[in-house]
Amino acid sequence: MTGATTALLASTLTYAAVTLLMARGIITRLSTELIGGSIDPALNAGILAWNATNVPWTQRWFDFPAFYPATDALTFSEHLLGLGPVASPLYRLTGDVIVSYNLTLLATYVLCGVGMFAVVRRLTGSAAASFVAGFAFAFAPYRIVQITHIQVLAAFWAPFALLGLHAYLDTNRKRWLGVFGLCWMMQGATNGYFLVFFSVLVGFWVLWFVIAQRRWRELRMIVVAGVLASLPLIPILLRFVDAHARYLLTRHFEEVRFFSADVSAVLCAPPRLTLSVDYGGLCRSEGNLFPGIAVLAICGVASALAWRPIGRRTRAQWGATAVSTALMAGGMAMLLIAVSAARSGPEAQALEPLDGSASKVLRPFSWSIALLLFAAAASPSMRAAARRASIPAFYLLMVPIMWAFTWGPIPALYGRPALTQGPYAWLMLLPGVNGLRVPARFWMMAVLCLCIALGVTLGCVLKRRRPVVAWLVAVAGAGALALDGWSALTGDALPLSVPRPDLIRGGVAITLPIGSPPSDASAQLDAIRGGWITVNGYSGYEAPHYGVLRYATLNASEVLVDPFAARGDLNVIVDEASQPHIDLVERQAGVQLVGAANGWRQYRLPMTDRPFLTEPKGERVRIASLSTSCRPEIMHLAIDGDANTRWECGLQKPGQEMTADLGTPVTVSHVVPALGPFSTDFPKQLVVDTSLDGTTWSEGWNGNVLHQTLEALVRDARVGRVTLSIAPRQARYVRLRLTSNDDVWYWTIAELEIWSGGG
Repeated sequence: MTGATTALLASTLTYAAVTLLMARGIITRLSTELIGGSIDPALNAGILAWNATNVPWTQRWFDFPAFYPATDALTFSEHLLGLGPVASPLYRLTGDVIVSYNLTLLATYVLCGVGMFAVVRRLTGSAAASFVAGFAFAFAPYRIVQITHIQVLAAFWAPFALLGLHAYLDTNRKRWLGVFGLCWMMQGATNGYFLVFFSVLVGFWVLWFVIAQRRWRELRMIVVAGVLASLPLIPILLRFVDAHARYLLTRHFEEVRFFSADVSAVLCAPPRLTLSVDYGGLCRSEGNLFPGIAVLAICGVASALAWRPIGRRTRAQWGATAVSTALMAGGMAMLLIAVSAARSGPEAQALEPLDGSASKVLRPFSWSIALLLFAAAASPSMRAAARRASIPAFYLLMVPIMWAFTWGPIPALYGRPALTQGPYAWLMLLPGVNGLRVPARFWMMAVLCLCIALGVTLGCVLKRRRPVVAWLVAVAGAGALALDGWSALTGDALPLSVPRPDLIRGGVAITLPIGSPPSDASAQLDAIRGGWITVNGYSGYEAPHYGVLRYATLNASEVLVDPFAARGDLNVIVDEASQPHIDLVERQAGVQLVGAANGWRQYRLPMTDRPFLTEPKGERVRIASLSTSCRPEIMHLAIDGDANTRWECGLQKPGQEMTADLGTPVTVSHVVPALGPFSTDFPKQLVVDTSLDGTTWSEGWNGNVLHQTLEALVRDARVGRVTLSIAPRQARYVRLRLTSNDDVWYWTIAELEIWSGGG
């Protein structure tokens, strides 16, 4: 066994031992608890098991068994295919969804360490420095922030991809391009965020090491490798794009801003760290980006010891150095002014109009960024590093650049606007990027670069030391890093299983009440383990009709069972503590109680003979004019032929109404108010009246429209044509009148249709 192999094996065993030590409290419960929690981990555990038992790229694989009757439910979240080489064998070996998930999560710690060891060993030849860099990446404080998101923890393909790139430039051997392409593809298949974020880092890498050095042949080969590697992902991406367009799955700009990291988030130590300290940053969801004292100290000291002057300087170079130093000093001064101004006032979320207090932050911070950029451009050392394609300089430079992307489209400092636009805003111009709602996860790319920089600079220092000294330094460094990133890994138990899963296998089930993330995630995982399809679902997105079910749950409405029993036999699992839902199920015709255990009651509801609604029949009637009780200036949008525009009357209140004049009496049998993309703005209680003269009215519909709305959203979420069938009658006027309150959602009509004939 060679020295390199021995060092790699010893490092791997060390990473594994430390990981098990951190997880010692849950080791004996790996089959009953999910590390990190019972919501997102339950989702990801189910997806990993689904990947292990279904052929990727097939229709069955895309039809993840949740959100019934929606199709392509896998596109609502990450598909995690890049974790298959680890998770699928573990699932096949153990046959247990929870055990295989937990072991896969623990394996990400070890694999991240090994990947970092490999790339730093290639760059430095120092096993000691590689061990420390691997330790830093495996146990970075940021990992505990993402403990519920295994796809973020699984960043181990990225260092292997960088290994392939560096080795290709060194050797010009195409097999290393294969390593890069395969690992880049697998990283993108593991985490959709990193498909974009890591590609940005690779783009900067190519700019620094290839384009700036005019290595055009290598550029062509790298591009070809990247294109070929992307081919397996293209069918999946196209299916995701199609499904998201079909279901109108988008992220709102404010949602992206909310999940952006504050500039001060680097001072936010994760509270779950054993030695967590409040350093004074503004900490938001996923915004705990503190890199750790040890990694900064080791990297800083190693960089200072490894730094060598560029040689004898000319007078011009001394002048440029002086200018660069002055610019840097000015930039730091302006940054301190911005921080002081930001911390002196309350949080401000709005950017426009800019008030005086906001401009006190915006201007100095903008100047600080500009001055620091000019300082870097003027520095002879930076220009010399770029000319010789310095490896440590590149990775050190990438740390602040990747950090800047975490700030999101509108960077904020202590909650107050700091720049009118950040680099992430430019990234959002690319197709599909606006569907990524958590810019803060760019921090994993910063951690990756920081650990490589640590390893490379430390390698420069240790290569001049005796091996025993180098390893003593490495062990001491690993100990300091362990203190920084130490956190006991804990888990949450899932709710106990349904009473009779054997009676559901191959069928459809719904667990009531619906709409609670822990309950829905557990029901979804039960469906995957038990081999059935569930109406429940928990994912990054949800099916458009799910909002209707969530509302129906509040009132234990019949729509929770009717639409699904009309499609086939339905298995209903009800929490014994929810009496309204027990009453709902037990009053259904033909229902059978088939089991009761673990706090659940399980029922079998036979298929009903009530067909679910179809499209309206007959002929569509032309609407001559409209009148409304409110917002008459936009009522024309309800008959403009465009379902993406709408009439709305604000929050739902009794008495809001719209009347359609058909111009002449016709037979009216269907009224179809379409929701368009505004699927949550359905009326809760609606009356439809008809009249021949506009004075005497006859009621045609009175009640909720939940069933009709659900069917409309299942049929076509982009238009949401809610079909209300009334007894055919002669009418010239059709009036829709609201009788319900809603303090959250509006009443919207995107397009109103009236149909004649067809029963």
